[in-house]
Amino acid sequence: MDINDIYTPIEEAKEEIWKRWQDRDLEKKVDQYLKGNIPSVFLGEPKAISASHVATPNWAFFQFHENAKKIGLNPVAFEYLDDKFVTTNFDKAALGKMMFCHGKDQHGDMLMTNRHVIDLTGGEENKHINEIKTLWGENFVEFHHRILKTFCDNIEIYDGSLWYHAMGNNAREYYKYVVALYIRNGVLVENFLSTKSEGKFTSEVLLPAFELVYKEFGLKPLIVPIYDGSDDNHKYMWHYPEFVKMMLAAIITQPVHA
Repeated sequence: MDINDIYTPIEEAKEEIWKRWQDRDLEKKVDQYLKGNIPSVFLGEPKAISASHVATPNWAFFQFHENAKKIGLNPVAFEYLDDKFVTTNFDKAALGKMMFCHGKDQHGDMLMTNRHVIDLTGGEENKHINEIKTLWGENFVEFHHRILKTFCDNIEIYDGSLWYHAMGNNAREYYKYVVALYIRNGVLVENFLSTKSEGKFTSEVLLPAFELVYKEFGLKPLIVPIYDGSDDNHKYMWHYPEFVKMMLAAIITQPVHA
């Protein structure tokens, strides 16, 4: 299976999710597959899901929010706050070193600055994400939620840590259950990459889990890409808009790193 095969066009997902939601036999089968353990945020009605470790107002989030509107589902940030923080994971590192794009120079190169909001010299490495403090002493997760709520107060935020732990000891064990949530309970809005840093997870965890669930149900888990584009462009999804930087200036006294 090619990575592009996992995605469902947004208009198709919009129609398909409600067909599946109304299928009571499918509901029972999904519930049985998930051992009767479906997170409460997925009950009541299907949701559009962002599965970032911590919800934060970067470009990926704003695009997710727009796609949720197009699908017609309420947006939910399904977090994993008890996971370990490691700087080798670009998603996580970008939460601690917030990056900003300011256009391009005369040579076509991106003009970028960044702000460190936590100590990235090693002191926070391998800590649980929800235990980390910012450079000014605020809880790291609460900081990201605070700036997110400033720009988007209608997002539901749910910590799925207990559910992840209950479903397996690592991603290879629990990811088939993650993927099964998107058979009828939600639409995942996400891009999976084949880059050097993300390719191993995609090929060894995501794709096997996706194929297993597809065979089990005879249906594709519903995954809509955040954006259409190459892996090379994805790194800009981790950047933050200029107005977020302006907000940070009021609460961070650390210097800007060029």
